[in-house]
Amino acid sequence: MSIRRVLQAGLPGTAALMLSACGSVGWMFGGHEAPPGEVPVEHFSCESKDQNLKYCDVDTSAGVRLTRQVSNMPCIKGRTWDYGRFGVWVDHGCRGEFISGAGDDDGGEFDLRHKVLRCESQDQQRRRCDAQVTSPPATLLRQLSDTACKEGSTWGWDAQGVWVDGGCRGLFRVR
Repeated sequence: MSIRRVLQAGLPGTAALMLSACGSVGWMFGGHEAPPGEVPVEHFSCESKDQNLKYCDVDTSAGVRLTRQVSNMPCIKGRTWDYGRFGVWVDHGCRGEFISGAGDDDGGEFDLRHKVLRCESQDQQRRRCDAQVTSPPATLLRQLSDTACKEGSTWGWDAQGVWVDGGCRGLFRVR
């Protein structure tokens, strides 16, 4: 039986904890592989009906945030909802509206005017990822490479976008 079928069929509450752990491990393997450039922002709903686990397929490579809880049951990240490599899951009656592609709750400051860029140095070569940066600074949200991403050395930014070098691969927030 596929992972998707198991998730759609609904699992006992402890399965949510197992799925959360799998999702965390999924980040180490890159999650949904978005093409280089701006990661699209997507607004979506995900609802646990009859207290059952529900999986929602969405690109999570640039983070997910709960923007509005629509259920009477609590939506608590890591307990009744979370995300990982394969998307977002909700459980125990959590129903909410979410946004992906604009960072996550763990990333600190959140603003819909921010954009997330995926920029990757291939073969240790310098690469520019174009985006209009109207309000400095650009920030590294998540390093995707084994090679360290160090601002001013292996990555940087200017008004025209972000550049990476020396094998740095990452998700960058620009505004």
